[in-house]
Amino acid sequence: MSGYVGDLSIKQEQALQQFREQAGDLLGRDDSDYACLRWLRARNFDVQQAKNMLKKHSMVRKQHNLDNILKDYHPRPFIKKNLIGGWCGFNKNGGPIWIYPFADVNVRALLRGASSAEILKQMVYRCELSVKLMEEQSMKV
Repeated sequence: MSGYVGDLSIKQEQALQQFREQAGDLLGRDDSDYACLRWLRARNFDVQQAKNMLKKHSMVRKQHNLDNILKDYHPRPFIKKNLIGGWCGFNKNGGPIWIYPFADVNVRALLRGASSAEILKQMVYRCELSVKLMEEQSMKV
């Protein structure tokens, strides 16, 4: 069995149920079978390891305030100007298309004017935006 929705062995189905019971409070708004199985597959359906991984994930999200990054984070104009690229639409399957023309990035200027933490935060912001766009798109499709 593949470990994906609709193709679970009895053992995998039991692990999914156990995971839901043990990690339900950590799942938050994304408690679908798809999300739960992602954690379980990452740890070969070891429920305790999957739960620990999810717990660490939740701690990092909380520590860096990632649940609010889309509304609270506003990059400096320097970052917007020098860390070019962005979302430009959806492909025919509904996935977001991001273009990063790295050949046009002045890396020296970027690294002189911004910290690695600031650049990382901007990239995390873009990843969170991508997830939001995919969720919105999946509601349409």
